[in-house]
Amino acid sequence: MNTPPRFTRAGLLWLLTIPAVFLFSLYAFSTTEFYDLSLEDIIAIPLNSGRLLSEMIPPDPTILPKLLPAIVETLQMSLVGTVFGVLASLPLGILAARNLSPHPLFYGAARLLIGIARTVPDLVWAIFFVIIVGLGPLAGALTLFVDTIGFAGRFFAEAMEEVDPQPGEALRAIGMGRSGLFFTAILPAALPSFINTSLYSLERAVGSSVILGLVGAGGIGMMLEDSITWLNYDQAATMVFVIFLMLVFVERISSAHRLGIIDGGGMSTLPTQHMPKRFTLPSPAVIMATLVVVLLFLYSLSALRLHGTLEDILLGIQRIFVQMYPPGMDRLVPVSKALLQTFSMAWIGNLIGLPLSLVLAVLAARNTSPHPLVYSMVRAVITFFRTTPSLIWAIFLLSVVGLGPRTGAITLVIATIGFCGRFFAEAIEEVHREPGEALLSLGASGTGIVCSAVLPAALPSFINTALFNLEHTTRSSAVLGIVGAGGIGIELIVSIQTFHYDEAATIMGLVLLMVLAVERFCTLVRRTLITT
Repeated sequence: MNTPPRFTRAGLLWLLTIPAVFLFSLYAFSTTEFYDLSLEDIIAIPLNSGRLLSEMIPPDPTILPKLLPAIVETLQMSLVGTVFGVLASLPLGILAARNLSPHPLFYGAARLLIGIARTVPDLVWAIFFVIIVGLGPLAGALTLFVDTIGFAGRFFAEAMEEVDPQPGEALRAIGMGRSGLFFTAILPAALPSFINTSLYSLERAVGSSVILGLVGAGGIGMMLEDSITWLNYDQAATMVFVIFLMLVFVERISSAHRLGIIDGGGMSTLPTQHMPKRFTLPSPAVIMATLVVVLLFLYSLSALRLHGTLEDILLGIQRIFVQMYPPGMDRLVPVSKALLQTFSMAWIGNLIGLPLSLVLAVLAARNTSPHPLVYSMVRAVITFFRTTPSLIWAIFLLSVVGLGPRTGAITLVIATIGFCGRFFAEAIEEVHREPGEALLSLGASGTGIVCSAVLPAALPSFINTALFNLEHTTRSSAVLGIVGAGGIGIELIVSIQTFHYDEAATIMGLVLLMVLAVERFCTLVRRTLITT
């Protein structure tokens, strides 16, 4: 019988972290320039927002015919990068799984490769691949390939580690080898989770591909950058709306496949939670859609011309790596300060965004929303926040708030609301109704039921989602400086554009350490406070 996650008693060490967190929050508000807000700045924000909206409305529909090729190119990049990334993630996941890796050396190397692919922001990979293979969708597809390895490789390994060991032990006792054990015991049990993660990887890839064009890596992002650069905000508004529709469409198709193939495998929570249970017989519609995806993938391979360039790619990567070693240490102090500002932006984004997400989630959950109209409106807002990439929010907010880390922090507040609002609402909807019905029979109000029955039951899931979001926003914050929204991103882009790859290596190493440290911290908090 599956039991819900529950809390364990926190030790004294964790209780001592509370004042440290409070003090760092004060520092984060200071370094992200929230304390420097003057009355003129506060008044200017709604005025600038109104001016920007007046330039965006009405959107310009005349550019729609020009958008179609860019949309197709964006989807082709996403599909090719995801498919090859998933295929590469499986062997890496096997090597990175404790119960399958043939040697600790292979385990450590696989974990390191997956960690580097995951922690280095996708826009940074895009910049390097543009340098290596030139402008265009090939650089975007390679970026999404690496990004998918970082995401899917981690969850593939964790899914294989979480498989019940008893069937494998029984097969090992009768003399079955490692490969036979994998195909007969591990793979069938983990395959639903593989499909779940793969489909979610495709959703992520489409969302990521939208912004890769900002650095010349193909797709609709290149047209969006041109519109914003030339202050054609009515055209930019049209593109943002089309991007929103495209991402929602891909998300719906992915969800339909997930629900059509896997029983109990809905993506209602994060990939690491509530693993899918079993397969169901796919419907004819799902089978036909799968065939269409396969045909689109084959067409995309031809259209993106991915064949015949492997040698050039490897030579380009070798050339850059030679110039990155040894890393440059000349600007270590200012870069470290920028890194601390980067994490402060992510911290403030979570500190402000999580409470707002919780309020919106209560309104966006079917079992707690006061009215269907409120439910639909709040869901639409959360979906819009989630599907519009953070870098696009940052670009528009620069016109409203101005340059600097304040814009980056507000961008991450919006990203937090979009991500956590969805998963918080779905966690609330999954709470068992019996305790609430019992309180209702005793005369409790709707607010009382939510506060005393619904939220406490969903709190472990809230914490899991919040910790995952802290990891995600920490990674995202590292690239916001590329457009002037504060943090270490500006240092990184300048070092790459001026061909100071040794400096770029230092910055990327510090970003890697920061993200890994945050992930380790979140893992410790999760293991300390919550058991399943």
